[in-house]
Amino acid sequence: GCTLHIDVIPAQAWCWDCSREAEIMQHAGCCPHCGSERLRISEGDDLRVKSLEGE
Repeated sequence: GCTLHIDVIPAQAWCWDCSREAEIMQHAGCCPHCGSERLRISEGDDLRVKSLEGE
């Protein structure tokens, strides 16, 4: 078998309603400043594998 280790890194998003940057943990998140769902992911919309172990 194998083990896959993944680090979850918060994404940065731009809120169209309050014009502020926000850190979000899920793609369909809300702005923590105003509650809007109108966000544009500006950074962190990717996946990085921390390590992979196999036999």
